[in-house]
Amino acid sequence: MGFAGDGHKVTDFDLYLFSGADFNPGKLPKGFMLDKQKNSQNGNCITLYLDTNNLVSVAEGQMGFKIVPRPDSGFSYYRTAEYHCEPKQVSQLIKPDQTTLVDIVLQRHIHQDTFTLVSTDEAASFEFIKGMQQD
Repeated sequence: MGFAGDGHKVTDFDLYLFSGADFNPGKLPKGFMLDKQKNSQNGNCITLYLDTNNLVSVAEGQMGFKIVPRPDSGFSYYRTAEYHCEPKQVSQLIKPDQTTLVDIVLQRHIHQDTFTLVSTDEAASFEFIKGMQQD
């Protein structure tokens, strides 16, 4: 988890887990997570150790997650990503003594005003930039 589509690594993010038809974090059963580790050298990978016995009781058999990466605004930013599984799909996705790998790729967005290239065949004019002229 955490690679952006352009090869940059997202290392600053929040991960939320949801449950139930309304995908609410408060509906996850107590004790569903045994441990979690952010043990990647670059900090872009999280390992969750889940108690599958507790997850079979997940409300409506539905789970989901949301990733809120940073930065989420400015000239270079990422957008929040969210996933919701189908009803009763939890038992198909997460099984006892099995590793489930979820690789999430986020696209880095570059604001259109970050920079502008002009042709070298023509004289460059910066008149379009307001407020930049010196007196």
